[in-house]
Amino acid sequence: MTNDLIVLDPEATHGPAFSALTEMQQKFVIASLMLGGSNEAEAARCAGYEVTSAKQAAHALMRKPHVIAAMREEAEMRMNGGALLASSALLAIVKNPLHKEHFKACIELLNRSGLQFIQKHEVIHTDNRTAAELVAYIKQVAPKLLGVPQDVVDAEYSEVDQSLSEMLGEADGDD
Repeated sequence: MTNDLIVLDPEATHGPAFSALTEMQQKFVIASLMLGGSNEAEAARCAGYEVTSAKQAAHALMRKPHVIAAMREEAEMRMNGGALLASSALLAIVKNPLHKEHFKACIELLNRSGLQFIQKHEVIHTDNRTAAELVAYIKQVAPKLLGVPQDVVDAEYSEVDQSLSEMLGEADGDD
């Protein structure tokens, strides 16, 4: 690929991110894809950047969000186009029962065609303690969980209907 210049196809359809690039940036994206992303400086040289500054240009281009977006866009288009090739290869393995990956290919084909095997695990927890045992357990752990002081007295109580003045021993009208 050395010394080859990238020529853009005016008939090719590209996405909005790619179309927004300058011609040199578009050539860099195409060259990068052709090289598989393995040599950014070579992609810059192929795109027409000066040989002496290709490495710096590639470094700068690979950090521009709009260039990266265009690369992603073009790569996605390639992947979508390659889906036919991949599905053909998968079907070839499925059709060959002697292939070492035959079973895995069958499973993958089923998964990708909407017939996934769904495995469901149900776990049931049971607590066979009596109500009295549960109340005793709750009384034991509640103070620790709620941060209640341990020296709280557990006692019975009853309501008293008494006014504050009666409680203090003051009689009504004794002034």
